[in-house]
Amino acid sequence: MGQETCGPGGLAYGLRTIYPMVELIDYCEKYAKPTYWIVNYSNPAAIVAKATFRLRPKARILNICDMPVAIERNMAEILECDRHDLEVDYFGLNHFGWFTKVRLNGEDVTEKLKSYVAEHGYMPQNAKSDVLHSDPSWLHTYANAKNICSAFHDYLPNTYMQYYLLGDEVVKSSDPNHTRANEVMEGREKRIFDAVADYRAGKDVDLTKFFGGVHGEFIVDVAMSLAFDLRKRYLVMVENNGAVVEGELSFTQFPEVGSVTTYDSTSFCPDSASTATSIATGHKTESGVINMCPWTRDVPYETIAEKLHKQKGYKVGVVSTVNIDHATPAAFYAHQNSRKNYYDIGVELANSGFEYFAGGEFQKVNGDGTVPNNHEVAAKVGYNVVTTQADAAALKAGAGKTLIIAENLADGKAMNYAMDAAAGEWQLTDYVRKGIELLDNSKGFFLMVESGKIDWACHANDAAASIHDVLEMHNAVQAAVEFYNAHPNETLILVTADHETGGMGIGYKTTNYDTFLTNLTHQKMSYAKFDSTYVEDYIANKTPFEAAMADVKANFGLTLPTDPDAANAGKLLLTDYEVENLRKAYERTLNVGADAQKNMSQEDYELYGTYIPFSMAVCHTINHKSGMDHTTYAHTGASVNIYAKGVGSEKFRGAFDNTEIYHKLAELTSVQ
Repeated sequence: MGQETCGPGGLAYGLRTIYPMVELIDYCEKYAKPTYWIVNYSNPAAIVAKATFRLRPKARILNICDMPVAIERNMAEILECDRHDLEVDYFGLNHFGWFTKVRLNGEDVTEKLKSYVAEHGYMPQNAKSDVLHSDPSWLHTYANAKNICSAFHDYLPNTYMQYYLLGDEVVKSSDPNHTRANEVMEGREKRIFDAVADYRAGKDVDLTKFFGGVHGEFIVDVAMSLAFDLRKRYLVMVENNGAVVEGELSFTQFPEVGSVTTYDSTSFCPDSASTATSIATGHKTESGVINMCPWTRDVPYETIAEKLHKQKGYKVGVVSTVNIDHATPAAFYAHQNSRKNYYDIGVELANSGFEYFAGGEFQKVNGDGTVPNNHEVAAKVGYNVVTTQADAAALKAGAGKTLIIAENLADGKAMNYAMDAAAGEWQLTDYVRKGIELLDNSKGFFLMVESGKIDWACHANDAAASIHDVLEMHNAVQAAVEFYNAHPNETLILVTADHETGGMGIGYKTTNYDTFLTNLTHQKMSYAKFDSTYVEDYIANKTPFEAAMADVKANFGLTLPTDPDAANAGKLLLTDYEVENLRKAYERTLNVGADAQKNMSQEDYELYGTYIPFSMAVCHTINHKSGMDHTTYAHTGASVNIYAKGVGSEKFRGAFDNTEIYHKLAELTSVQ
């Protein structure tokens, strides 16, 4: 796209602007006071800012882009407040940026704005848009933000992101015979030339035609704050200084990294029960067994969490995005010869005395129907059993033993996938923050946190869902890092996996060396939500394939060649081969029904695992078009990484067995 700040036009504009800017800096360095400031308001802001920083890195220069400020103006109109009452957090360079947080007089209104922008864009209901931004292209630009938000849910976008993320749509909506340049020449430039002509002819000039709105106000605000030391907060471009690290997860930045083997007593491709047992106790056992010796299954193993609780007086917490009695969380408090003894595991949870549990619902909460349910068992021994988000938020330090069951449950009574969570719905990070708040004490605490839905997504070969949950885990780890930053001499953070799942690989047969991972941004929901929202109805109503594919297009971007919009589908246009695979999976889905697992043939299992065929075929198709694939629906024998930060982190570098995690922790904490 070529316009004044990006594309070939922006580059040419920059090349003729950089040298005069450097001349100006040199002039200020020579003649101005050492406390001088240059407020650079020239376009293309990003190019000029980057060039001047490289050429004159010590220059006292603030580079201003007015587009984020114009968006702030629209945010204020949407919220019906004064722009100066807003405080925003923004990262990126110039137009290529995102708003991560918006506060109105200190109150977080980010989610409220996200909901509005996803429906209306940045167009206020009663728009007071200044003259500069009344052109049709500007109105389209503001409205187009809703399409960006539909694909990218985490942050509020700069409107110029449309040129980078929605290029095809922008081209489609543009008139090549009447471009932005024509609008400028016929609009604001014509008004200037006409005013000059009127002035020269001795006529009155209407200066309101040149009202700069927020742009003129903003540059004056910044200059006034600098001149008079007003200490106001404004959005300007400055060096990052590590505030945003490109392309790295919170835990991949940890100073120590190791490689951990995961095999158990019976399998090179183990399950969660045995591998979590190895981590929690330092002992190998059979797949399916939790903290009991292999073969005879009659000797329990004490966990590191139990030892820290009993011997050191640590408070202990366990969190999982799947069921709180699932194998991995259970391995830190339960001892069972079978991971399927769900009710008994729930009873052990209550009897552990651990101070904090949070996650999905118990799998057999009512047992066989003749015993008190797991909630009642926990309450009887003194737990606050909390089942609403509001009650969880109200908990404060000193609340006592607490069990939080997530209010919003999804597949298998686990928490929602991160990509399916509603605005404001608590996710893993919220439960981690609450756990830290409730557990923090002078004797110390141990908190085990499992992002279990990553495993579930990989089982289902749903790459997009797994990526979203990894990003949520990144946020949760960052919450732990914030605690570490306040207590660096007494905190250790470990991030690892009990095993690998799915055998995800980057690179697919038909894409060769290419990847198109941004295709995954078109997926709007997990396979599980697609099942519950759409596929169950298809099965019940025998919905025609073409009608189902309209929903696939809306939620995954995959487009039939016969679709009226096929010409704009880009890399998500389906080939005949892909259409037939999807059609075959759809017909099989209608035949086997929602309870697919019981009706699978060997061919079905190899193609779709134990999942509904159509959903799997959709996930596989968008994965393949993105340049990735999985080797299995099960676990693999691959080693996993371990990342360590804090006291004793150096012990976790190198390659070692998963049982060593327990032994290293025991050594560091001096438990027996």
